[in-house]
Amino acid sequence: TPLLDNKMNPYGTVIVFEDITEKISLQQQLLTSEKLASIGLLSAGVAHEINTPLTGISSYVQILQKKFTNSHHSQILEKIEVQTDRVARIIKNLLNFARNPSESSFQQVNLKESLQEIISLIDYKLKNMNINLELNINSIDPLWAQEEKIQQVFINIILNAIDVMPDGGTLEIELSQMNNQAVIKIKDTGTGIKDQYLPHIFDPFFTTKGFGKGTGLGLSISYAIIKEHEGRITVESKEREGSLFTIF
Repeated sequence: TPLLDNKMNPYGTVIVFEDITEKISLQQQLLTSEKLASIGLLSAGVAHEINTPLTGISSYVQILQKKFTNSHHSQILEKIEVQTDRVARIIKNLLNFARNPSESSFQQVNLKESLQEIISLIDYKLKNMNINLELNINSIDPLWAQEEKIQQVFINIILNAIDVMPDGGTLEIELSQMNNQAVIKIKDTGTGIKDQYLPHIFDPFFTTKGFGKGTGLGLSISYAIIKEHEGRITVESKEREGSLFTIF
């Protein structure tokens, strides 16, 4: 806007800047939540319809495996069984994605113990893959939460971090409390996420993994779980430097 004197001659300019970073972030969160709600309704119906014939296929495969024990057919049946198991896992994820949380399943959770339990499960895998684990896990106030679902979030993010460090690296896990709020940070030194992929990282069925290596549901389910707990999950990433997931 130009500044004018009493003779209407310009003598300056007023420029107003507004930081809309937070506004864009909130809009992105709202858009993601709407996508999750829509896909949740669709998923429940689709999963139910697929689950019934899949159970039949799996049963017949098991019957045929008993009949053809040492033949070329048994190898084919084994491949069919592996793929039906994969579909079953996807269906289970879809149902978990669509299921509304039960208030009675919430309880006081010690996040430090929950994290340590998950770490004990993946410690052997980290050593085998030459991944250095750095922990900074502090004791914090108990959290009112669904422990199994919160642990599922930890597992999803940690396994993703392991997948992007095939040649080894460093995995940092931090637990702290800030203003009566639990803060969990999971950082890797993996391949990172391209800038154009970041806005879609929590979208259902979005994956940067190769064909058959991921369903694209892990992070979207994690996002939905954190939303159920009235929390937030964010990601920062640079290609070839790694990613940082923060859960509040």
